[in-house]
Amino acid sequence: MKSIDWPTDERIDRIGRDRTTEDTGHYDEQREEHKQQTKPVSPYANKYDRTIIGKYGSGKCVVDVYRVLNAFPTGSPEIDHSVKKLLAAGKRGAKDELQDLKEAIQSIEARIDYLLETQA
Repeated sequence: MKSIDWPTDERIDRIGRDRTTEDTGHYDEQREEHKQQTKPVSPYANKYDRTIIGKYGSGKCVVDVYRVLNAFPTGSPEIDHSVKKLLAAGKRGAKDELQDLKEAIQSIEARIDYLLETQA
């Protein structure tokens, strides 16, 4: 497994001082590596499938948002809907990122309203 090249203390200080990450080379490398790691491993993969790398050297597997939600059950359709929007905001082809984020917020607000109504 490749070790992570963390930013130097000097670079962290510069970012803190200048409030900028103009020197994005480090992050660009990480993004490119992530793209390579998350390419579909199956010819049957669709736009909802994602390849994830397992912990402890357990290899790669393909998941979709519903398998992730099964692994982390919320018990709330509103929260499930918002998680689905957040995990692929603007990347599903139907709506742009801003619209998906707004709809995720609306779903969370709907859950909050429900909890306030039922706890009264």
